[in-house]
Amino acid sequence: DANNDGQIHVSEAQKVYSLHVFTHSTTPILSSFTGIEFFTNLRRLSISSGNMDTASELNITALSNLEWLGIYSFRNIIKLDISNAVNLKDLIVRETAINDFNMGTISNIERMEFTSNKITSLDLSRHNNLVTLNCKANPIATLVLPTAKNIVDLDCSYTEITELNLAGFTKLKNLYCQKGSSG
Repeated sequence: DANNDGQIHVSEAQKVYSLHVFTHSTTPILSSFTGIEFFTNLRRLSISSGNMDTASELNITALSNLEWLGIYSFRNIIKLDISNAVNLKDLIVRETAINDFNMGTISNIERMEFTSNKITSLDLSRHNNLVTLNCKANPIATLVLPTAKNIVDLDCSYTEITELNLAGFTKLKNLYCQKGSSG
């Protein structure tokens, strides 16, 4: 709020390159993510420990410059749309209620971490730059890995996956597939 009027104007939002929304409060301080689309120059966005009145969607399709996105312990986010985040390289989503996830045709992601969410399937066949994938503690039954087979680190522990074909994944160094409940 550069002019101290208690509001973030579009011109002010466009000057922000990194944004971290964090709260320890159990009282909802956000009612929605409306307005996030005006932060068009964001490179990093982190959302942590949030409470909202109702379930919500995080739509970052207007944030095409975003390179890093982290969502932590935000139980009210149920839908995530990153379909236009063409520069996104790192995506970390932990402890959310996300069950609807739209990646569109983006393909630059190198690191994906989806731990303790509600995701039931992941099709990563187009994500040939992917090096690290952590999808543990999700009710995932279907995981389609990238065709380029560049993954070095893979953790699919505590999922519902019963079959995983790793033929040709010669770069794979760390594999964790412990069976158990996704909780």
